[in-house]
Amino acid sequence: DVRLFAVRWSADDCIVALRDDIAKLLDGPQPSSRYYLAVLGAVDWLDNKPRAHGAGFTDELLIHELENNSRSPEAHAMALALLSPDNKFLTIDRLKTYLQSKNQQLRLEAVRTLVEETSPMRAHLLAEVAGDDRQSDEVRATAISGLGAFIDQHAVGAVLEAMRDSKDDILCREAKRTLRLARGNSVSGYRPAPSEIARWSKLLAKTGDAAAGRRLFFSPVGPRCSMCHKYAGRGGNVGPDLTQIGHTTSREKILTSILQPSREIAPDYQAWILVTTDGNTFTGLRLPKPGDDGKEDYVDAAGKTFTLPSDEIEERSVSDKSLMPDNLQATLSIADMGDLLSFLTANSSLQ
Repeated sequence: DVRLFAVRWSADDCIVALRDDIAKLLDGPQPSSRYYLAVLGAVDWLDNKPRAHGAGFTDELLIHELENNSRSPEAHAMALALLSPDNKFLTIDRLKTYLQSKNQQLRLEAVRTLVEETSPMRAHLLAEVAGDDRQSDEVRATAISGLGAFIDQHAVGAVLEAMRDSKDDILCREAKRTLRLARGNSVSGYRPAPSEIARWSKLLAKTGDAAAGRRLFFSPVGPRCSMCHKYAGRGGNVGPDLTQIGHTTSREKILTSILQPSREIAPDYQAWILVTTDGNTFTGLRLPKPGDDGKEDYVDAAGKTFTLPSDEIEERSVSDKSLMPDNLQATLSIADMGDLLSFLTANSSLQ
């Protein structure tokens, strides 16, 4: 935190004499993605006259880092984790190259990028990685979770069926969960009511698998948490960033937010119900933008943006419902819930 403050201070005060010293910080290990981005931004700021940057500012810097062959594989892994997964720079061939790296973290970030991409071309590569016993279990399990988006493809279904019969417990479990969620199969067993937090806490007292919880968080099937929430640089921007939630929020409160998403809604994430002059009703979170051009931008529960002309909105009211869906626990097993909760509370000192 002290180093981060110093980097920001140097940039804010435009201390150009420190530019080379700050740039050298990119050569060493990076303590966090926040620190890494701050160093990148500070170097760019000191290299150029202060100016307003467009939306592509961060991606431009990250691509420059990925093209820098003097950077370590660890630095490339961090840059890859922060780069928009659908950026045109990240071709299938480039991701294949990263997947062949000797560095485990770079391979893992490459497959995580594949899972988040929207290109249908990635299905074959995900299937290839899932079946590659030269890759680590975590890389292969992540690829398996991403295949849920292609369950309608016969070849993908065959791969998942084969992984379900694997003797490797991690791969077997991930394949079973992905097949269940992708096919919409119900889960059996006792479920307390969402209001019975104490009973849920007792059911989930045993620590789950945080790595499996991370895969579930970013999975294209199931709760699809990452559609709206960001974690460690990956994910959407509709809901709050959950990277630090384990350090700022108790386990019980996180569980309550999952089970009862509308119980407590922060003002910045209050959805609006909008009725237009033609009788259509929309629900979404308003997106901030400078100025007033007569149009309003919103994002819905699926993470899709829509725009409405202000003069066509006849009625508007604050919704008492969160954009986060209710009854999430009905589609997840107790083990799934435990894994997700363990991921979100990883390294937490709060109880």
